[in-house]
Amino acid sequence: MNDIHEPESRARLREAHLRTEVTLSLIRRHAGGGLDPHLERQLDHHQRTLRGLLGREADLASTAIDAAKRALTAADPAAPLLMLEMAREALAAGVRRQLAGPGRKAA
Repeated sequence: MNDIHEPESRARLREAHLRTEVTLSLIRRHAGGGLDPHLERQLDHHQRTLRGLLGREADLASTAIDAAKRALTAADPAAPLLMLEMAREALAAGVRRQLAGPGRKAA
């Protein structure tokens, strides 16, 4: 993996996070509807990509993806959706920290 502070790596992280956010928005609309194989593969791809780019923040990606899967499969998705939102916010904060780099404040 390239240093995350190189412009190309930063751009890949931004793009991967944006793509994940789009998928998580879709999941919020379809919570409780079940997990189809295509969506599961898409979530797993997001997880692998983000984990590879986030370094020490990699667990945030796994937490968000696990929360998304729980929201989709829950009979009553209210609590899993709350957990997904908290995991999504933590992931976004982790991405901002990685993009800010050492010695810089995250936006």
